[in-house]
Amino acid sequence: LLRGGVSIEDCFPAKFLSDQGLVGLITALDQIHFPKSLEDSQTARNRLAFDEIFIMLLKSQINRNKIENQKPNFCFELSKHQNQLNKFIESLPFKLTGDQLSAVDEILKDLSGLKPMNRLLQGDVGSGKTVVAAIAALAAHLQGFKTLYMAPTEILATQHYQTLKKFLEPFGLNIGLLTSSTSKNPEFKISSASRSDQIMVGTHALLYNLEKSKEIGWVIIDEQHKFGVQQRTQLLELSKDSAKLPHLLTMPATPIPRTLALTIFGDLDITFINQMPRDRI
Repeated sequence: LLRGGVSIEDCFPAKFLSDQGLVGLITALDQIHFPKSLEDSQTARNRLAFDEIFIMLLKSQINRNKIENQKPNFCFELSKHQNQLNKFIESLPFKLTGDQLSAVDEILKDLSGLKPMNRLLQGDVGSGKTVVAAIAALAAHLQGFKTLYMAPTEILATQHYQTLKKFLEPFGLNIGLLTSSTSKNPEFKISSASRSDQIMVGTHALLYNLEKSKEIGWVIIDEQHKFGVQQRTQLLELSKDSAKLPHLLTMPATPIPRTLALTIFGDLDITFINQMPRDRI
């Protein structure tokens, strides 16, 4: 019992707490409010912090299991399309770094698997995450599926749109742009755009203006920390087949320390791009 007669049940057994060097929950709640020393308050904080991280990891594992039990919207046939991907990589005006090539390999392996990809691509600004995402978007197109690419601002969405047009239009892909500005254009026909564009780049407007489609197989979210879990779910649900999920790649704006990333994004597989392209700071 806590002071005042409030009854609280500890979810961890006493032996586990002892093995971990943690106090009981009732003791922690009492000491965090009425510590007799700084040591007491720190001991209480340690226990409450442990609970918070444990619950976060448990929730991440539940989310991971939920995703792994679903089927992907498409499985990429690597052997069938490898030559076309190689031609695209060779056409780039720069050479991919070893980390970029490793990231591409990991993503293509996920796309070829029997469960939806759920991956976080980490790399500093300028490390070349966008071109890695472009290669995967080309892979989705070769398999007959479309890509949604969401960015938090109209400026960033427009930059990605221009980059993808430069890289991918020579290979026959139509790239569309959907922001609050384009969706207000009376000449903009979203139904025809959703049918003709292999890649649709946009802001939050993607969530509210696009039609559901079975052809959506690949979702990319840039600067994903600016979007909530619900918005990420909404984007995935634009796939019309509720029994299958699009593959998902999220990219933070700046690198997150490995331990923190594994804790906060425990439901995601994580790929790191540590090398910077030549001549970039």
